[in-house]
Amino acid sequence: MNSGTAQAEVQEAARSVLLGGVVIFPTETFYALGAHFMCCSALGRVYQIKGRAQGAPLLCIVDGQGRLADLVEWIPQGSERLMERFWPGPLTLVLPAKPDLPKALTGQGKGVGVRWSSHDLAQALVREVGAPVVGTSANLSGETPATSLMEIPELILKRVDGVLDGGKLSGGLPSTVLDCTVRPFKILRPGAISRQALLEVVPLS
Repeated sequence: MNSGTAQAEVQEAARSVLLGGVVIFPTETFYALGAHFMCCSALGRVYQIKGRAQGAPLLCIVDGQGRLADLVEWIPQGSERLMERFWPGPLTLVLPAKPDLPKALTGQGKGVGVRWSSHDLAQALVREVGAPVVGTSANLSGETPATSLMEIPELILKRVDGVLDGGKLSGGLPSTVLDCTVRPFKILRPGAISRQALLEVVPLS
């Protein structure tokens, strides 16, 4: 795929997101379902498409620390060191959420999960949308995440409004999820960034 074709596909996917649609896009590990972070109807469709339990919060993909202002009330001390060390990459930080965010992003808590993906197409999509994009694995809940479009169930593919093809992805472990709203920070989901690597930057519970 040449750069012109890729850019046209990113623009088309971004238009779908801005119109309240749900799209599939690649991250550095697995394919994700994406939607505009403030579009409640689209966020509801993400839950329906993958059969995700209501109340299980959706994380957001950003294209740089500058995008955090859309999502985060303040940056806890130590979080910036983690961003400098591990972003872009497979580390999701749960940070204090702005009070007006949809409940789909915060669940029952006061934090929002944020990740800066290192995949070029993920960054390009967020940049083209001009806002954070929800990114939850493009699989049926409880099933194996997809590293290629061929691994995504037809049930999901036929219900989305657009697809960004990033080819075969690396797979492996999902992003590590670290709660930065508590002291000391706490790992909520082990993943690609090890506990030991995190401990080199901040103390953990």
